[in-house]
Amino acid sequence: MRFPWCASRAAPAAWATRAGRVGTAAVVAAALCAACGTPASSGDAVPDRPPATTQTSAEDAPPTSDAESGSVAAPLPTGRPGKPAGPVPDPDAVDRSDASAVAVAAAVWMGSSDTVIDTSWYDASLRAAPFLTPQLLATFAAARPRSGPGREWLEWWEHRAFTTAEAEVSPDDQELADTLLTVYRKVTVRLTPVGRDGWRGEPVTYFQFITLSRASIRAGWQVEAVVDDA
Repeated sequence: MRFPWCASRAAPAAWATRAGRVGTAAVVAAALCAACGTPASSGDAVPDRPPATTQTSAEDAPPTSDAESGSVAAPLPTGRPGKPAGPVPDPDAVDRSDASAVAVAAAVWMGSSDTVIDTSWYDASLRAAPFLTPQLLATFAAARPRSGPGREWLEWWEHRAFTTAEAEVSPDDQELADTLLTVYRKVTVRLTPVGRDGWRGEPVTYFQFITLSRASIRAGWQVEAVVDDA
């Protein structure tokens, strides 16, 4: 699978070089690429086909992975509105004056997928909207993926699974200097897929390097860019 989304503004070069990709919303995909057997590189191949466009909801039909056709794949259908089954923080309860709290909350929301309402990991990234800058959200919204979500997602779909996401700010050995209006946080995220039929998948741990900004010292923090590093 490929996730070609990029941030509205480039992340600091130190982070972009280290992680290799800037502004990816679907950080779950980067962490799971090895498990699902599809490449996470920026190559041109599109390994999977999206679900049929006649699909009316995330539950109507399983995601398909037919790569035999040479035609250009249409964007994946939009998932259904709703809240994922996994625990997520209430956006209204997050202290926007605390950059670390905002980074952790955004990471949890971006990592909380639910195959009952979503068609891919991408849908979870859009639900993090309350914590993103308008520019970053617009970039994500305009970049709906054209490749299928892959075999890992199909397995989750068969179990009607959702992910539980735990996140915390971690020390960074290449920590960048914060300013009054821009700060940087390394966030460790641990995902566990949980099936509604009692199935549980292997937990996955990955890192996000998150840039947050604010318009003034009295304004709340927002996520401006994300670099993922599985």
